[in-house]
Amino acid sequence: MLRRKRGPGDPRSRRSLGPAAWLLCATLLVAGPAHAPAAPSAPPPPVSASRLQSLLQRFVDQTYLKAFRHLGDERDFDHGHFLFASADPGAAPVAILYHTQELAYYAAAGSAYGWLDPDGRNWIQWLKDGRVENARRYLSPNPEPLPYDPQALKSHHTILAEMLEPSAFGGRLLRSRQIVFTRQSCPSRLDPSSMLVIRMPGAGRRVCLSLSQY
Repeated sequence: MLRRKRGPGDPRSRRSLGPAAWLLCATLLVAGPAHAPAAPSAPPPPVSASRLQSLLQRFVDQTYLKAFRHLGDERDFDHGHFLFASADPGAAPVAILYHTQELAYYAAAGSAYGWLDPDGRNWIQWLKDGRVENARRYLSPNPEPLPYDPQALKSHHTILAEMLEPSAFGGRLLRSRQIVFTRQSCPSRLDPSSMLVIRMPGAGRRVCLSLSQY
C-alpha cells in the first residue's frame, strides 16, 4: 500500500510537534550527520618481505628458463597465491601456488612470450623448507566447485587452489590469497618492506619487484 505525501494540512505535520520533539530535531541538526565507520584496514602480509624474497629467490634459482623467462611481468610470471589449510583468518600459510607463463596462451607463436609448457605452468613452494614441486602432483580427484569455466582453465593449463587436495596441505579445505610482484626500475634507496631484489641466475643481474596484495 502506497502512503500519500504529507501536506501542510496533515495533522502529523511539523505544526503538531510538541516541545520535546522540536528539541530533539534541533539537537540532531546541530550534531550533524553521524560519521560512517572507518573502512577496515587490509590484513597484514602472510609472511615478511624478507622471507618472501628468500623463498622467491630459491624458486627463481630452480625454475628460471624451465618454468618462466620474464620475472615481474604479467605476461609471464608476476604473482603467486598463499595457500592456507584452515578457515581461521589468523592461520599461517603452508605453501605458495605460483602461476607462470600467464598470458602465453594469447601470445603470438614465436614471440618472446609465446613459449608455453603445459606441464610447467603451476608450481608449489612449501613455506616450511622452501621446497619446489609441480602442482600437478597435488591435484584432487574430487575438486571443489570452481569459480571459473573448467574448460577455460583446462585450455590455459591453469591449476587453482580449489583443484588441489586439501589433505596434502594438512587441512580439510584450502583458501588462498594472492600476492603480486611487479618489476620496477631499481631505486637508489630500497624499502625492503615493500620491494624485493632478486638475483637472476647466470648473468647475476638484479630485478627489483614492488609488492601488492589482493
